[in-house]
Amino acid sequence: MRVDTKKLSLIQHILLTEDEALLDQIRQLLAVVPQGQVIGWDSLSEVEKQAIEEGLAQSERGEGRAHEEVMAEYRAKYGI
Repeated sequence: MRVDTKKLSLIQHILLTEDEALLDQIRQLLAVVPQGQVIGWDSLSEVEKQAIEEGLAQSERGEGRAHEEVMAEYRAKYGI
């Protein structure tokens, strides 16, 4: 996917959402990470590291869902 297409897709998702918590998270993410900066493992909080490790463990146990499946459900739900 081209960068312009990704940007437009994100903008569309942001415009369609009514989830204020999600919008706050996006705002915080954009405020915390200067453009071009990469966040490394060492810059994450312990809570963030634990959440990532738990997600990886869930995936290894087969508890995850395929990205394609989740996106198909999302597109069907929101008509995207």
